[in-house]
Amino acid sequence: MKIMNKNIIVFIMFLFLLPALLIGQAQPSEVRGTVTDVNGETMPGVTVRLEGTTIGAVTDINGQYSLRIPSDIEDPVLLFTYIGYGEQRVVVGQESLINVTLEQEMIGLQEVMVVSSFARDRQTPVAISNISSETITERLGTQEFPQILQSTPSVYATREAGGFGDGRINMRGFDSNNIGVLINGVPVNDMENGRVYWSNWAGLADVTQTMQVQRGLGASRLAISSVGGTINIITQSTEARQGGTILYGVGHDGYRQESLSFSTGLLDNGWAVTALGGRRTGEGFVDGLDFEGWSYFVNISKRINRNHSLSFTAFGAPQWHNQRWPRQRIQTYRDHPSGIRYNPSLGILNGEKFTASYNEYHKPQISLNHYWSITPATTLSTAAYVSISSGGGRRTLGPDSGWLQYNRDSGLPTDQTKLTPDGYLDFDAVVAENALSPTGSRAIIGRAVNEHDWYGILSTMQTEHGNYTFTGGADLRYYRGYHYQDITKLLGGSHYQDFNDVNRPRSERLKEGDKIGYHDLGEVAWAGIFGQAEYTTDDYSAFVSASLSNTSYRRTDYFLYYDDDSPTRLALQEEADGYKAQAESALEQGDQESYEAYMDLYYDIVNRRAMTPQRGDWQNFLAWSLKGGANYNLTEYHNVFANLGYFTRAPFFRFAYVGFTNVPNIGVQHERVFSTEVGYGLRTPIIAANLILYRTEWLDKALVRNLGQGVIANITGLNALHQGVEVDFTFRPNPKLEVRGMFSIGDWHWQDDLIAEIYDESQVFIDSIEVYAGGLMVGNSAQTTAAIGISYEVLPNLRLSFDGNHFDRLYADFNVEDRGDLDTRGTDSWQMPSYQLFDVSLRYRFKIAGLNATLIGNINNVFNTEAIRDATDGRSFDHNTALVYYGWGRSWTTSLRIRF
Repeated sequence: MKIMNKNIIVFIMFLFLLPALLIGQAQPSEVRGTVTDVNGETMPGVTVRLEGTTIGAVTDINGQYSLRIPSDIEDPVLLFTYIGYGEQRVVVGQESLINVTLEQEMIGLQEVMVVSSFARDRQTPVAISNISSETITERLGTQEFPQILQSTPSVYATREAGGFGDGRINMRGFDSNNIGVLINGVPVNDMENGRVYWSNWAGLADVTQTMQVQRGLGASRLAISSVGGTINIITQSTEARQGGTILYGVGHDGYRQESLSFSTGLLDNGWAVTALGGRRTGEGFVDGLDFEGWSYFVNISKRINRNHSLSFTAFGAPQWHNQRWPRQRIQTYRDHPSGIRYNPSLGILNGEKFTASYNEYHKPQISLNHYWSITPATTLSTAAYVSISSGGGRRTLGPDSGWLQYNRDSGLPTDQTKLTPDGYLDFDAVVAENALSPTGSRAIIGRAVNEHDWYGILSTMQTEHGNYTFTGGADLRYYRGYHYQDITKLLGGSHYQDFNDVNRPRSERLKEGDKIGYHDLGEVAWAGIFGQAEYTTDDYSAFVSASLSNTSYRRTDYFLYYDDDSPTRLALQEEADGYKAQAESALEQGDQESYEAYMDLYYDIVNRRAMTPQRGDWQNFLAWSLKGGANYNLTEYHNVFANLGYFTRAPFFRFAYVGFTNVPNIGVQHERVFSTEVGYGLRTPIIAANLILYRTEWLDKALVRNLGQGVIANITGLNALHQGVEVDFTFRPNPKLEVRGMFSIGDWHWQDDLIAEIYDESQVFIDSIEVYAGGLMVGNSAQTTAAIGISYEVLPNLRLSFDGNHFDRLYADFNVEDRGDLDTRGTDSWQMPSYQLFDVSLRYRFKIAGLNATLIGNINNVFNTEAIRDATDGRSFDHNTALVYYGWGRSWTTSLRIRF
């Protein structure tokens, strides 16, 4: 790659030569054995690790393992771990055969693991990073949930505007539209636009059992948008042991957290229940960003018999939070008394603080899982789920909404913006203006609502035959998205007028709660099948998987078109039918001139936009994927792997229709993705390291232009290339010290200019489209990242951790479709300054009245660095016109957790 240089090559070579300098010449001895559960069933996939080192192995399909132990390690201890089971710690003596029985701690977790395509080290040939619940609890603090991943190679995560739940994440240069997010194996990307709204999952950290990041195409068998990667989140299930936890935490800017969980354990009748409830409140680092978020989780499991079990799970996180908008120029922050805490949305209403941007939402997820062990080698896991959401975001609306808004290009107040002497939005001045208006309120507070009903069934069958594992299943989903605006505050006016609904009298005076602006329904029906074949031995594993899915869209608009049974539609249809009858009569009499005149009148009525049926026809898009990979364990220390894949993706909902109408966009194209990846892994007694090289081609990014008069251009050929190198390592010279690090460098750029001429059916030139994108660096994500983390047990049960992150080659976000000016061809968006952030955390475990307790403390951004973390490019492609958000300054939290 053009950004690779000698220093980087030397750095990578040093990382992989380091273990050879540290291992020494100690000759290992070997231990082996079999791992079973309490029923005597063998357990494949159990991790066996030598305590205090990076030496490890995974049990094979028969539950067997073998592990070499260097002779210079005194009193070696083996740790046996498997998700959902209690850890076993075994001291290695003179015996070379060590058999172990693991006891289940989490009921129903293995059923979820079957569905969720959880990858395994040195077996699944993909780039993975695992984050445990312990890591999340100890290091998240008041950070956004995606930020726990910021020390993962090629990941860039920020708070964006800084509000509670407003975080974002990019992976290998791709945003959440192109990252598949699964919770317990169920996709949660929005069915219409592919996005992930983290505010919907603000309490997810409280209930996460483990999280795995699979960079690149990943191991998921589903047809999901894993262009940049997959985030696989496994929540808690029911604990097999009775008990619970209490947590209380405090932090900066009024932050408070409380949570309580309890589990009945597995009862004699086969039932078990686990429940959790929690609450977070605070004022936020940025001015006016108050928030309150609740979280709840319930799992009820029933072990019917040895072959059947049921698990019911419900969790959600209702929340409200104030927001910050829009982004501002750097100089604006410098000039404002609040500095980087400045919030342009903050205003004064009735003498009290009030923000123009606000969000409230609740998206519960409810699922019922059935697990059936058909034979010892064949299982069927089925999850039926439903999610019914409610909520929306605050907006300033109306013909004079500019009273409460800023210039979109500069972020500055306009001549129309009403501000208090202190520079806050003056809602009280707007109230006074509205009270004097004879036509009702000229500016109001409204709400943009995006609610949905989502139903799905995901069924997976898996069967094992010797070294082969075959997996197949079906993925069925149905989604209804409700979109509208409504009035929440008239701001002093007697009423409000809106002329967007053709079914409502134009003179109707609207009150709070009435719908305005737009009102439509988007339906998505998804039907997919998938299959995978996997071959696994101690040294070699390979897989091939394929999926086929059909996405169907249908749109219903209640404002643009007459109601099907409205008097207006019926009267117009009757009038049109009359003209058509007269035309047919004229034709029978041979009066061609009258026939054409009557037909013109007929079409003049039926072609009116408002006469279009409110409910459009279904549009179907068939997509498919094919991927495969292989891993080879060269020795117990070294392994190599490779994978490649190709898939097509149905266009998002907004591209399937012309503008915000029911007119189908005939000819809209699928996007295509081709990805390859090769990797090398190193596992020695004291170091584990990975080297990954990847290349992803994003082909035919959707580009749709409405040229007017019913002419739509679907342009293909806008392509991007994302390639790079990733290195990560963990160094454990002894049980007390752990050093983690990573380095990633990407070359993410748009590949070609796009110049297209548009002609009509008669080959008459209509317009030309130019997008000068060739060579431009992809924005909105750091293309160079590095991290170092040190964790040391300074005293018994007292562990101190230090983490540092470096971000560089970060280009401001921009819309590549707007790059149509030949004079700026080849000009990258503004390159933001590189920056470093450092965090410190402390964990102390002790006893209170015989109960296990943990005290946790976190300081994020220890040195109070003022860093620009998000930016939108300006007209001059430099820092003077870029609109930015600064990240948070120093923040802290401390919490006490007691387990009973």
